[in-house]
Amino acid sequence: MLSVAREICDPACRKFIQDELMEIKDKIVIVTGGASGIGRSMAKRFIAEGAKHVTIADLNADQVHQVGKEIGAEAIKTDVSSDLEVQQLIAHVEATQGKIDLLCNRCHNF
Repeated sequence: MLSVAREICDPACRKFIQDELMEIKDKIVIVTGGASGIGRSMAKRFIAEGAKHVTIADLNADQVHQVGKEIGAEAIKTDVSSDLEVQQLIAHVEATQGKIDLLCNRCHNF
């Protein structure tokens, strides 16, 4: 993320980005809606930026597992409209990986 921002910003803006944006390297990340679209792209980018662990969560079990294999992320079928499933997702990641540094909600279940 930071490298993309560096490419599109003028020099005056770079210091703000470096000071204000979170570095992804070595972070534990969850991306909901990670089986497609922006969520998939963000998860892929977090991996490229050096995240320690990325978990993608999505309602579509087959697709989330396929994408997880393709990009190297842990994949968990999750219905984010269910409090219980969200609690289970968070508990699983914290139990297996440690404290979650970033939760990126990209699902669009309405």
